Amino acid sequence: MFSIPLTRAGVILFYKEDNHPNRPYRAIKFKNESEFSLGKGKTVVYNDGIFSGECVLDTTKPNENRILPHCLENGVKVYKDTKPYETRRQSIKVSDGVGMIEEVYTSETTYRIENKKDEKFNMAIEHVNVLSGYKNVTVSFALDVGSIKEKEKLSSNDGHRAYVELEPKKNVTVTVVEKAVSVSKTVIYNQTYWINNNLLSIDSPLSKNREVLDIFKIQNQLDVLNKELQEFNEERKLIEQQAARIRTNLA
Repeated sequence: MFSIPLTRAGVILFYKEDNHPNRPYRAIKFKNESEFSLGKGKTVVYNDGIFSGECVLDTTKPNENRILPHCLENGVKVYKDTKPYETRRQSIKVSDGVGMIEEVYTSETTYRIENKKDEKFNMAIEHVNVLSGYKNVTVSFALDVGSIKEKEKLSSNDGHRAYVELEPKKNVTVTVVEKAVSVSKTVIYNQTYWINNNLLSIDSPLSKNREVLDIFKIQNQLDVLNKELQEFNEERKLIEQQAARIRTNLA
């Protein structure tokens, strides 16, 4: 129906775990440089006039970028490793009867890439955030050799796409670190109980602080005295009730 030459298009390798857990696809990355949207549909890819594969093109608006993965690349292998995310309590603040806890969640994912071919590739790695359930997640990419060429945030889901260069017969490792901060506030009805649960009963620096321990030692002594005072008041109340009955009987 029409033919449009593209100035921003090229061949890349595209890795997405949902497409294949260990292999990237050969793909065409291009920008829709036309003045109208391209509808969703089957797309046939030719390389120098030779059939290379088929895929489905999603609806593409003008100036939008698209990747067309059409052929599995068997000469490159990806090993993905995601460690369990870690939680670290960063700060605790108590003010006006309200306790505020700030916790930091950290996740680390590595992509070890082996290029067994005598061919240089530009490769895109699509990473979906492990901490997708948290707000304000920051994501950083690091390469063991060289640097990340480009990084972009995905609009369709909670993740990023990073571009790296694969040298012939070389291996590279991409490390992705995610961090998220969560803040929770609680109205404290029993400060001693709350601080004991959130400071002393866990392995925190304050749990070994001598001054804090001395404070809680004094607080424990006060708790004993308050309990004795409560028992004394209950006993006094019983004696007063007995005395009142005796006065009534004598009258």
